[in-house]
Amino acid sequence: MTRWLYLVPAGLLAAGLVWAADPPLKPPPVPQPPAALLKPDPTAKPTPADLRGYWAAEQVVEAGHVRRSHAWRFVDDKHLVWVLAHAQPGVRQSLTTKYRYEPTADGLILHPVERWHGVERWPPKADEKPGEYLFAWDDDRAGFRLTSKTADRDSPWQVMTFRKADEPEAPVPDPLVPDALTKIDRTIKKEPEYADTPVYLLAVVGPEAKFKVWVVLAGKVLYVDRNGNGDLTEDGEAVPQPDTRSDNNPVYPAGDLTDPAGPTHTDFRVHAIPTAGGDVVAYLRLTVGGTVFQLAGPTDLRLAESPKDAQVVHFGSRVVTARPGRLAAPNADLTGPFQVKVGTPGVGPGSFAAFGWRELAEGVGPVAEFAFAPVKPGEAAKTLKLPLTRRVDACEFYDDLTVPDGVKTGLDAATVTLSFPGCPWGEVKPATCAVDVSPKRK
Repeated sequence: MTRWLYLVPAGLLAAGLVWAADPPLKPPPVPQPPAALLKPDPTAKPTPADLRGYWAAEQVVEAGHVRRSHAWRFVDDKHLVWVLAHAQPGVRQSLTTKYRYEPTADGLILHPVERWHGVERWPPKADEKPGEYLFAWDDDRAGFRLTSKTADRDSPWQVMTFRKADEPEAPVPDPLVPDALTKIDRTIKKEPEYADTPVYLLAVVGPEAKFKVWVVLAGKVLYVDRNGNGDLTEDGEAVPQPDTRSDNNPVYPAGDLTDPAGPTHTDFRVHAIPTAGGDVVAYLRLTVGGTVFQLAGPTDLRLAESPKDAQVVHFGSRVVTARPGRLAAPNADLTGPFQVKVGTPGVGPGSFAAFGWRELAEGVGPVAEFAFAPVKPGEAAKTLKLPLTRRVDACEFYDDLTVPDGVKTGLDAATVTLSFPGCPWGEVKPATCAVDVSPKRK
């Protein structure tokens, strides 16, 4: 599950005293599918002319609290890629599936070929039956109606109406990630003869992000460029998997990283966690300069198949911000934790490098200021200030939150402004984002 959160400086998004309008009932954004899925099958013919292009459908149910967006792309005369983005309070999920499509007299039969949950590849189930759909063109042939033959008749998801649309724009880069990080030189000067297919991740350390540490996993051996010189063949840079660790979560104690131009960074540890689809996600731990503890992953921090696609984690940066953590959807039905982490965004999903709280004094932490939209139009927003001084999971700050009565619930129903006065790791400028509010159960 992935929660897409958009943060802007607090002054640009009013969390003020009067809520002027409802949050927009827009469907969740549809992510771009992996590029490899969109490559035509070399044995297939080109996509038929009337099927070419980008086809979009939207579904909104439960008073706007649950929404789905669909995108179809026919990649040749045998295959299509279907991206489904699902949103409900506290949850953002995406499912991308490549199908072999088989036309019938009244529709299509879809045979799954490859599937991705978010950025994680999953194999199709061996016993999964193909999907069967009725297919009917609109009169102008600029759209079509798709009806599942197997869904319940009363299902709100049974019927989808697709229309031809423009390809969505590329996601806006995180404004806090400097250009130098997105355009970083990804050259590896020398690599060993790997015994297995390598996958890549790049860690950079220090305010200028000049100390580059490549992390490469090949089978059960991890290679770490400890001195950042781009040569992974030097002595001590191959770290075999410890025999005492589980294959489901192998931990590689890579030791110290020595920056020729700076301090030694200590106790670098890499967890390399295999997924059901054959990918590897990473969980990184590093003590920057031997004093400041940071963590990144695991969630979506996936090792990539090439250096050019590798995600970049930035440790020891001067860019410090606060972001909602794992539990960040207030619930109108019960009092529960609202979690925040403090750190630095990197390049790619899951690349946020959070600071650990272990060296902080008790009572120190970020602050969350909420503005809840009132049910009655024209009333003032209900505001609430919550210091987050309790701690969990090595890097998350939290406290329990009770949603006020008489406020709206649903997707993007409130805003929260996060700040951290006196943050020991750097200045945290207040930033505001929308948050979901889970409704009360009936």
